[in-house]
Amino acid sequence: MKLAILPRYIDLKKENSVWNFKHYVNHDFEMMAYEFGIGLYAILSPYELEDFCSVCDGLIIPGSFNRVNPSYYGGEAMDPPPAHDDFALDIKAIDCFVKQHKPVLGICAGHQAINIYCGGTINCITDDGTKPHYGTVHSVNIKGDSFVYEAFQTDKAEINSYHVRHIDKLGKGLEVVAASDDGIIEAIEDKERKLFGTQWHPEKCFENNNAVEKRIFRNFLASCE
Repeated sequence: MKLAILPRYIDLKKENSVWNFKHYVNHDFEMMAYEFGIGLYAILSPYELEDFCSVCDGLIIPGSFNRVNPSYYGGEAMDPPPAHDDFALDIKAIDCFVKQHKPVLGICAGHQAINIYCGGTINCITDDGTKPHYGTVHSVNIKGDSFVYEAFQTDKAEINSYHVRHIDKLGKGLEVVAASDDGIIEAIEDKERKLFGTQWHPEKCFENNNAVEKRIFRNFLASCE
């Protein structure tokens, strides 16, 4: 099996270094590839996307340190624009895989990108600068008959949390399948278009060997077959 993945851009801000500007794929996804025996193809540009899509069985869109420009969902454009626009490629890649009827798994910023692609919006969790969902663990309420329930096999579970933005208006065709007690949308899916998203980071399961959350990836791979 072959999966496509979108690397993320980061400026390391090191003084007197020529190696500051990098695209990266987190080690967790390499561990996933080795554990399940899959080829993992990084897409760095929008060129030949249809060819990549035709040879890959699914797409993973990871989290990102970079903020999505609100112009993508009808908001006021950032001035100046972001140093690097991860999300321009996100939207094009999602569209390509959806049109070829191939599954997409979005994580954190990738989950938000799926929502924006479907016509939804995102927002900051709070306006006072606090980060109630960043660097913590909290519970989520899980909808039955969903990809999240298939993994956890329960209607309530503990998940990690590393985000300051969240889905505001839900995109067309998407269903909320997990939410936190304070109302933050934590997982979405569209079974018909094979779109799946989690606001948390299930890929951490490969570091801590969490067999339950590995089912999210195992089931995603099954949908790609």
